[in-house]
Amino acid sequence: MFMKAKLKNKKICKNCEEPIASKYTYCKICFRIKQKKEATQNKKRSESRGNRIREDARRRYLASGLSRECVVCKYFKHFDVCHIKDVCSFSEEDLISEINNLSNLVALCKNHHWELDRDMLEKKDRIKIKRHLEKRKK
Repeated sequence: MFMKAKLKNKKICKNCEEPIASKYTYCKICFRIKQKKEATQNKKRSESRGNRIREDARRRYLASGLSRECVVCKYFKHFDVCHIKDVCSFSEEDLISEINNLSNLVALCKNHHWELDRDMLEKKDRIKIKRHLEKRKK
């Protein structure tokens, strides 16, 4: 009788229907699984947005007919389309077209792109990029 009275006060997990304390909706195991699933979905959403931004940036840059060589070292066999202003500095509400405006895109080789992302570009290389962008505006 005591056991039945105790179970009446408890709730049941929404997922596995195990008895749980009345203040919870899920048991510990189901709650952890739910948290991991939500975290994975959020990560996938942010990754897919990043992929869309990068793909759109490359498409816009190639369609513009701008130089297809590194602005700094003139390497032309392969180039990355780089964002001058970091993508993460834009809010979630900003449009991809704003992020990928041609004034925010520049072609760099893999090495200079890596250095730009880590704020390790030499001053003379930064000046080259700045001058290149100023020439494009004219």
